[in-house]
Amino acid sequence: LLVFKRDANMFFLPKEQNVEVLANQLDKYIQTTQKICQQFQESHISDLTMNKDTKVHVDVRFSEHDLLTMLDHINQLDEIRENEHFRMLFLFQEISYDDFMMEFKERQPRMLQSLNDLEECAVQLDRMNTGSKIS
Repeated sequence: LLVFKRDANMFFLPKEQNVEVLANQLDKYIQTTQKICQQFQESHISDLTMNKDTKVHVDVRFSEHDLLTMLDHINQLDEIRENEHFRMLFLFQEISYDDFMMEFKERQPRMLQSLNDLEECAVQLDRMNTGSKIS
């Protein structure tokens, strides 16, 4: 993804010398995108796409009411499965959720400080990048 990161304001300025660079960079973008698509197609991840049209064989003895009730249960379970809070709780079923929250609260100030330090470094790198473009 770093290949695509660029300062677009400077890069797309309407200057004649930018045209060759732009054409070259666009060619690199196309090649990189093609490589990513090819790797995705070759990976097993592309085989995991979900098919929503699932065929189900149901015993003919079930009434329409029973089938609708089962469908309702399936839809409820699907909603539960998609609920991010439930998924988080499910991840911690082996240990107490309270233990996780206590640990998180204990470590939160350090995590926030690390994020602030990281933000300061990013701002400093941005200034250095701007300074190098000026000179």
